[in-house]
Amino acid sequence: LYGSQTFKLDLVMMGVFVLGVIAAIMYVFSSWLEKKIIKY
Repeated sequence: LYGSQTFKLDLVMMGVFVLGVIAAIMYVFSSWLEKKIIKY
């Protein structure tokens, strides 16, 4: 029971981490795109 609980927690933390990384990448990409659009 305890092992499955820690596994679930690890899975949740991993999902949160992955979502954070994806959000950061999208933010950087959108800001870079904005700079390119403003330039021209």
